[in-house]
Amino acid sequence: MSDLKNSSSARGSAPDLQTERELLLQSFHQGAALTERLMSEYARLKERVLEVEEENARLRAQLLADDRVARLLEQVERLERDRAELLSRTKQAEELRGSLSERAIEIESEFAHFANLYVAGNQLHASLTLQGVWQRLRDILGQLIGAASYALYLRSEDGARLLFVGGEGFPHDIPRELAIEGSKVGGVVSAGIAKIDEDGTSTAAGEPRAIIPLTLADKAIGAFVIHRLLEQKLRFSRTDFELFKLLGQHAGPALVGAFLFESGGHKLPSAEALLSAGF
Repeated sequence: MSDLKNSSSARGSAPDLQTERELLLQSFHQGAALTERLMSEYARLKERVLEVEEENARLRAQLLADDRVARLLEQVERLERDRAELLSRTKQAEELRGSLSERAIEIESEFAHFANLYVAGNQLHASLTLQGVWQRLRDILGQLIGAASYALYLRSEDGARLLFVGGEGFPHDIPRELAIEGSKVGGVVSAGIAKIDEDGTSTAAGEPRAIIPLTLADKAIGAFVIHRLLEQKLRFSRTDFELFKLLGQHAGPALVGAFLFESGGHKLPSAEALLSAGF
């Protein structure tokens, strides 16, 4: 009886073991599936981690590149500022150089101007003969002023006429004698004021370009009449006007001094002669 009971109990417990077995297998399968999912998720996460690390490395490299670019841009801006400053300094230097060049040209022109006046005045009084003085006057008129045709008139002894005494390039029909009253040259001599057509635009055909009165002790003794200039000279310059003043004030004394020296037999005055003359 006892065996039967045990056999019957064994048969009654078999389904429970089967159930447990199935439950165990089911749990195992579920665990395996979960493990597989976990492994898959782990692999996905690992791959994502690698992607994130690569992205991080790329971002780091980009940041580093951006930093370099920023530094380069900063350097470029600094160089642009330096370039602008250099250009500004260069422009200032160019302006200064241009100003200095203009000033140098002005100084050179002034130097040439005064050199011409000095040479003219020195040469005019360097000779004590009438021919020497006349040659100096011709040099001033022809070489310094650029006159191609001119004539010298001196006042006659009676003071009513102007007599032609010399010239250069003048026409053959030039008047040898001019009345003080009624002639253009005579009018300039009487007034003692030069008449100059600077650029030739207001002078009628055949009219003089310049009439320069010659004075001695504030008295007009004659005049230079310039009829024509050299072809390359179109107008009178500032230096020419100064030379006109020099001729007007010094040509007369130079001619008179040379005349007196030659009339006195080319003798220089002695101390006694100067003292007796009231020196």
